[in-house]
Amino acid sequence: MKTKPTQSGSLELMETAFTLIRSAPARSWSLYASGTAPFLFLLLFFCTDMAYNTFASRHVAPLALLLVLAFALMKTSHAFFARDLLSQLSLQSSPSISLRAFLIEFRCQLSVQAFFFLALPLSLIIVLPFGWLLAFMEHYSLADKSSRPHTTLLGHCLKLAQEQPRENHLIIWLTSPVLFCLSMTASLFSFYLTLRINPALQADPELTFFIMSFFLSAACLILSPVCAMVACNLTLLIITLPSLLASLFGQDTLFNLSSHHIASPTFLLGLTVLVYLIVKPLNMAVYVLRHFLSSSRLTVMILKLPSAAISRKASPRFLHLSLIPNSRPFF
Repeated sequence: MKTKPTQSGSLELMETAFTLIRSAPARSWSLYASGTAPFLFLLLFFCTDMAYNTFASRHVAPLALLLVLAFALMKTSHAFFARDLLSQLSLQSSPSISLRAFLIEFRCQLSVQAFFFLALPLSLIIVLPFGWLLAFMEHYSLADKSSRPHTTLLGHCLKLAQEQPRENHLIIWLTSPVLFCLSMTASLFSFYLTLRINPALQADPELTFFIMSFFLSAACLILSPVCAMVACNLTLLIITLPSLLASLFGQDTLFNLSSHHIASPTFLLGLTVLVYLIVKPLNMAVYVLRHFLSSSRLTVMILKLPSAAISRKASPRFLHLSLIPNSRPFF
């Protein structure tokens, strides 16, 4: 009897994902950090430079190109990190990363992520395909690009993304940092747009930004509760740590001397970067589990067919869905 996905099943999936990332080797975390940290720091530099540098227009094009390449590098490192988790889950050795495999993954990520940035605003307007689009991108990162044709690979990832949509949307709501990043981006754009429309608010922009951040933080708590809780903990740490350093070592910092730095767009951008850096591994681990379980179910479906039915009815499009031959259980 087929059971419907429930909220308790999604929470159990998150608990298993926590166990999976806690037992990840140092090689996996070095892959994740080597691609994620350069892009996030470059993003901070790009946004700060474009906002405060008078001569930013002179180098905006090469810096934007560098940011695009850094983003493709980050998604490539995420793909290898997720495959390491998948290999650990299926009790196999971690795949070696050759220069050819890296270049193939980088090229595929660069082309598909360009489509993703065009399709994401449309999916937000239509709302319905938003969760399937995010699931498709996560399953696409897990697939080995050199083992099968690209069109077959896209069809397989699309089929996996459509499985258990209720659980998929619940996982996105709980673990995906995309909704949190979109909320913070909307906060920054709303702040600058409000100052442009009403110049009288420029007399006290920090108060205006603080009020807008409060309401949008409440929206983040509704749209992405896990990311909102991580952001609250990081904010409390940033607030209390300078005071602790001043009381123990007598070392004053900018946050200790003035609290106005907290109510600034730069602080909000840095907080968003830190939340993404912390929450994204959990989100990828959950989709690694979903990919493993979905592929295992498809493998069992093939093994249950008689050999005559396989040779007569099963097409190559159906047979290539069995990805993980190892049947040893993880749970």
